[in-house]
Amino acid sequence: MSILRKHPAYVLPVGDCQLCSIREHAMCRATPEQGLQQLESFRSKQIGLTSKQHLYQQGQRHKQVYTLYSGWMMQYKTLPSGKRQILRYALPGDFLFFQSDLAAPMQHSAMALTDCSLCVFPRDHLLEMMAQIPQVSIQLATFTARDYEYQIDISHKNAQERLAYLLYDLFTRIKSYDPATTDTVQLPMTQEDLGDTLGLTQVHVNRTLRQLRQEKVLEFLHHRLIIHNFEALKTLAGYATQPLPHSYKVSAFSL
Repeated sequence: MSILRKHPAYVLPVGDCQLCSIREHAMCRATPEQGLQQLESFRSKQIGLTSKQHLYQQGQRHKQVYTLYSGWMMQYKTLPSGKRQILRYALPGDFLFFQSDLAAPMQHSAMALTDCSLCVFPRDHLLEMMAQIPQVSIQLATFTARDYEYQIDISHKNAQERLAYLLYDLFTRIKSYDPATTDTVQLPMTQEDLGDTLGLTQVHVNRTLRQLRQEKVLEFLHHRLIIHNFEALKTLAGYATQPLPHSYKVSAFSL
């Protein structure tokens, strides 16, 4: 794993919610103008993180919740065995911190995979914010439902199908921000990250990627994903309908 950076987050100028470039991907996507003004009143600041820096760590008590404004973040859990289980890759608009017990210590960690910026909201005001702005509550519920559906979709797939599903979903999420995206995207995660996401060894991930390359489906090398055959990848991933956009989680499953 890469060396983690421990210097603190830095404060950024606060932007205007009504002019937000990632609004269509965020919890405020359906919020009317009056609700956006309320949302701004709840937001305490905007902060920046550098790559490999933690936003929070498992076991800590944390007083804020976040919307990712730019960059990539990774949420992961350290298991009792010491192994790492990556739960989710967050992209702009995704909500960070949500867990069943808001008063409990963090049940997972969040680390920047690239330089990031985030909107910060006091955790103590989250329930009030959801009550006053119902569109936010609905959107967070939708994100949670997508998390659940994602796990159902991926749970009974073999290693190749799971890897295809994950990479196809990441590509589709990136394309939702830039429809002009063609067949190549940059991904900040490593083969080790992919393995810790899907419950596979790095050797197994490498072998599976080599097989996909030999079958001329895709290539993933030096953080660059190239999709050669979209239909073959979609079929292998098992998408019967449009893939789920935005927020999701991935759990490890035994082979």
